Amino acid sequence: MTLPPGTRLGPYEVTAQIGVGGMGEVYRATDSNLKRAVAIKVLPESVAADTERLARLQREAEVLASLSHPNIAAIYGLERSSGLTALVMELVEGPTLADRIAQGAIPVDESMAIARQVAEAIEAAHEQGIIHRDLKPANIKLRTDGIVKVLDFGLAKAMRPAVALSPSHSQSPTITPPAMRSAGMILGTAANMSPEQATGREVDKRSDVWAFGTVLYELLTGTRAFDGADVSDTITSVLTSEPDWSRVPGDVPLAVLTLMQRCLTKNKLHRVSDISTARFVLTEFPQLAATSVAHGTSRRMRLGFTVAAVAALSALVVGGAALVLRSPTPPRDSVHFSIPLPELRASAGPAPAVAISPDGTRLAYTANSRIFIRSLNELESHEVTGSGYSGTGGGVPTFAPDGQSLAFFSSGGVTTAESGVTLSRVPIGGGVASKLSTVDYPYGVSWSASGILVGQGPGGIVRVPATGGAAQQIVNVAAGESAMEPQLLPDGQTILFTLGRAGDEPIDMGNVVAQSTVDGARHIIREHASGGRYSGGHLWYVVGGTVFAVPFDAARLTVTGDPVTVLNGVQRSVLGITQLSLSKTGTAAYVPGPASASAASPSRTLVIGDTRTNAKVLKISPASFFHPRVSPDGRTVAVSRSDGPMSDIWAYDLTGTTEIRRLTFDGTNRFPVWSADSQNLTFQSAREGDRAIWWASARGGTPVRLTRPGADGQHVPECWSRDGRRLLFSSVTNSKSTLWVFTLDTRTSERFGSAESSDLFGANFSPDGRWVVYAANAGPAGFLTLNRGVYVEPFPATGERHQAPKQGLDYHPVWAPDAKQIFYVSTLAGPLVSVPIALQPSVTFGAPTRLARGPRPGLRATEARGFDFLPDGRFVSLAPLPEEGGESRSPELRVLLNWAESSQSARSAGSTVTSPR
Repeated sequence: MTLPPGTRLGPYEVTAQIGVGGMGEVYRATDSNLKRAVAIKVLPESVAADTERLARLQREAEVLASLSHPNIAAIYGLERSSGLTALVMELVEGPTLADRIAQGAIPVDESMAIARQVAEAIEAAHEQGIIHRDLKPANIKLRTDGIVKVLDFGLAKAMRPAVALSPSHSQSPTITPPAMRSAGMILGTAANMSPEQATGREVDKRSDVWAFGTVLYELLTGTRAFDGADVSDTITSVLTSEPDWSRVPGDVPLAVLTLMQRCLTKNKLHRVSDISTARFVLTEFPQLAATSVAHGTSRRMRLGFTVAAVAALSALVVGGAALVLRSPTPPRDSVHFSIPLPELRASAGPAPAVAISPDGTRLAYTANSRIFIRSLNELESHEVTGSGYSGTGGGVPTFAPDGQSLAFFSSGGVTTAESGVTLSRVPIGGGVASKLSTVDYPYGVSWSASGILVGQGPGGIVRVPATGGAAQQIVNVAAGESAMEPQLLPDGQTILFTLGRAGDEPIDMGNVVAQSTVDGARHIIREHASGGRYSGGHLWYVVGGTVFAVPFDAARLTVTGDPVTVLNGVQRSVLGITQLSLSKTGTAAYVPGPASASAASPSRTLVIGDTRTNAKVLKISPASFFHPRVSPDGRTVAVSRSDGPMSDIWAYDLTGTTEIRRLTFDGTNRFPVWSADSQNLTFQSAREGDRAIWWASARGGTPVRLTRPGADGQHVPECWSRDGRRLLFSSVTNSKSTLWVFTLDTRTSERFGSAESSDLFGANFSPDGRWVVYAANAGPAGFLTLNRGVYVEPFPATGERHQAPKQGLDYHPVWAPDAKQIFYVSTLAGPLVSVPIALQPSVTFGAPTRLARGPRPGLRATEARGFDFLPDGRFVSLAPLPEEGGESRSPELRVLLNWAESSQSARSAGSTVTSPR
């Protein structure tokens, strides 16, 4: 019931309503006895009519009334009148912090001043044994004189309403009576509640510390640390995700960033234990730190503290200021920090770009076609003279066991005619690099006492002597398999590596395995995972962009515990290799990147545009889309959508509606290709066990089989001719592709030309059906060589073949609608190029032009083509989500210290973790 002006509650006369919240309606009123303005919160009937709650509220109000602090809004009394019950409180003029944040992020200096006053208020309440339980921007007022007032201390506990009154998950307390709480109900506000509140467990002052961390994050970024479409999504975010630290401004002192990260540690055993620590850091450290930590934009400054200072601060933050002076010293907690590289163009391409020394004291990383070294106790990096490299596969540093030398690839093998890549060695202090050997393209490398192990993908694993010499084959793989990221285990006889599938399969469909170099016995250690690494009694492995660790007995090759999540958001290379390096001490260094469910199939959206204007995002919820294809009439785009190992065909209407519909349902379908009349879709399906080509009406219906591959092969549709009679398709057997033509009239297939490729062709008929353009690679599947190029042949094939101007590694050709240009991707995930072509009287090519604006080629060039053109020249293209694209971020490396020690402490304290399987 809304109270009109003039309503009296005892000595208080209502003058205006000033707010509605989850715990009642708030009015401005005049105290006729003391002649002062007050705020009156009229309690919900569910509270006022409940004797137990009202008694509890009376007791709580008595305690709250004893608080006297300039940053706490006072409670004057509890008034009962005219059948209503109301709290009488200090009236605080000015906007709430939520109102202020709604205008955008608050400058750092102002944010620090506000946060410091909030911390002082929380500290004063905690000293009286009072926990706020519902700290949020809406409960913080900003007076015009700069004083901050925190409202509603302790009322969430005292009132415990049965339902949330406000539909906003950022405003309403969610709640339970005591009887329901044991059933796992929750108390708090979704956007700011701690994990223990979200799971219905007992709260203490560390829950306020968490909420303080969320408020500080909102102050600095203008966005919530944890958010979702509704209350359930928000709670899920609180329990499972991490804040986007790249949003924090670059001029925030490292001490404050570290404080915020420790406040928002999900395990409260490792969280800041006392708000006095926050007050201390906000008061002292911003004045001491002249520089700041970089973590997200091109304007970031250099790292302002040494790692030793970061570790010292972490000890302060975790234990509280007083604990630093006590003994014994508590166990070290993990420290997580970033190292910005603003002056450098960091490399994070097809091969590993970062390595950490065995003792965990130095980093080596690739940038500007050179290798740099950085000690963790220094502020600057230095170039390793003699470490310059060329080619896409160059660099890839790895430390010698003693940490005094680096092995690296001085030639990537894609800019010269040389076969293979050159493995070289150079001292970490620089000097003349010495050639060790020539190997095939590296799929991961490590250096042990027995030599340097190099993954060769389809070529297995080789070992190169540390003093130089011919590479020795020590692991072979079967056709269609790929060996990556090898590491010698401590016994000196067993190699840990990822056994993936060659070709177009997601890397996480492979396994982490261990194989004996003595008898060749192979053991699967972790299924459907990759990036296996052993360090400090743990097996680290990767699923998507998330790194897990599990206790591991390296002698018995057995997992001895449950996995825990260590890192979210580690970059994967275009070959699926993890940009992560571990020392023997357990220190981790990595390149940040997308934390998606699958690195091979991250969440993406679809955009539409042209080469003159910016592309616009289509109204489709992001998902793991790939292989978009536009119907010839330009009305519909079909796309493959994967959900883990499952994949189906979906279609989206481009004519102005937001309709997206699923066309297949058995989870075995991908690579859609439209028929010439836009009425049917052709696709690959494994619904009957093999990977054949099927087709079905775009309006739905029973699919019909068109081809039947051999037992070890698969067929992939490429393109229908304009007359609708012929279909180009790739036939893949043992990772080798040949190009074929299926004739609809006769239901027969015959090979087109003599070209072979280790990857899918990406073939297209010209608009008049007289020519075919395709890309081919003469190396092993996924193998990067000079032999990848784009070719044009007449149809039917005559043996005549013309190569388009080479732009590096060339992928995904497609004809322009007028057949006067061809477009293709140049180099790995590089820009799209346009090449004029004349077909009469002979085939000639013009000069390539890189498109300044155009479709994205896809997140990985080795995937199926990620764009397609409409008849009017516009394009539809895949685009990563902003947090997964990585293009706007400054180059940076991240380091994690003391993880093993802190995780053991957590387990001994009985904390729980979530296993990925």
